[in-house]
Amino acid sequence: MGKPKRQQKSDASKSIKKTQEKVIQLVQNGTPLTRVREQIVIDAAPVTISWIDSNLNYLGVNQALSDLCGIPKNEFIGLAIGFHTTEKYFQEFAKRLFEQSEEILHEELKTTINNQTSWHYIVGRKYNGNQEGVLIGVDITKQKRAEQHLVFSEKMSSLGEMAASIIHEINNPLAVITAYTEKLRMDAESGSITPESVTQLADSVEKNADRITKIINSLRGFARRTERDTFLPVALKTVVTEAVELIQVKANRARVEIKTDAIPKELTIECLETELAQVIVNLISNAIDAVEGLEKRVVSVSFQNQKEEIEISVSDTGKGIDPDLVDSLFHPFVTTKPKGKGTGLGLSISNSIIEKHQGMLYYDFKSKNTRFVIKIPKTQP
Repeated sequence: MGKPKRQQKSDASKSIKKTQEKVIQLVQNGTPLTRVREQIVIDAAPVTISWIDSNLNYLGVNQALSDLCGIPKNEFIGLAIGFHTTEKYFQEFAKRLFEQSEEILHEELKTTINNQTSWHYIVGRKYNGNQEGVLIGVDITKQKRAEQHLVFSEKMSSLGEMAASIIHEINNPLAVITAYTEKLRMDAESGSITPESVTQLADSVEKNADRITKIINSLRGFARRTERDTFLPVALKTVVTEAVELIQVKANRARVEIKTDAIPKELTIECLETELAQVIVNLISNAIDAVEGLEKRVVSVSFQNQKEEIEISVSDTGKGIDPDLVDSLFHPFVTTKPKGKGTGLGLSISNSIIEKHQGMLYYDFKSKNTRFVIKIPKTQP
């Protein structure tokens, strides 16, 4: 419940009185009235504001940042930016701001202050001959949590669509294991069992059990929440292989062939592994749906190793997308699938994931077939 109106009025009166006292004190200390007004506006702003020098030390902060950290404003002055947290995101951001030639830098930053994790959209701007800078932060924690929930919901939706195929794919090796187990029992009862036949049956059981294990592990990895994941170097081959293995069950059921390029084991990419795999799964899943009714049903996953980035493309044997839909493909709730099939969020969420990786996802309208392309830097800034 919120505060009673009488209490709200009392709090407002106290706040106004406190501001009035502050104005009087500043004027009595000789601060120009225009400067007083500026200070009041800056401290009342619902964003964090800090001034830093090129040595990455604080010159001053506003009340919002002071309240967030639980530290008086005057205690910031002269200390290194980010001293109030063990993480280095703010120091690295400020360092990049002064090192780059551009005047402005903006990024989403995650930090933990007083055991509270939050996200801020930070805009930094240099001034005074690039010797000083101002950083303005807007709390976007609620938006990020909503976005993460949406990503997880879409992931669960994808798993739901694949459920029948996954069950079928698990049932097949289970049926084989059951049959071989029954054969082993019958051979034992008839006395016709031999070491060679036992070894052969055991190998077949192990092979089918491994297939089930791979499917379960892929599902567990794909379905887990990723809010606390960090960017780490991962073999691109691992990401693509796990994505293809997961979606293979759907492809088998639809009689669609998935072709993949041979990816060198040593080729790595700094990414959020599960989220990048989710994008690839979504693109392949869409391609399978697109070719399901065609005579030639092939989905191809290709890559190009460029100097500073990697290009991953997913194409199919379809004839492309309606030109009228191309401009809105990545908008929420836009879908080319029949009514009741798909949420229309897959491409929108995939696009936001790739943007989080400082990359881009686009539809290749020049391709004679349907082709989507991911361009993503090998390392994150």
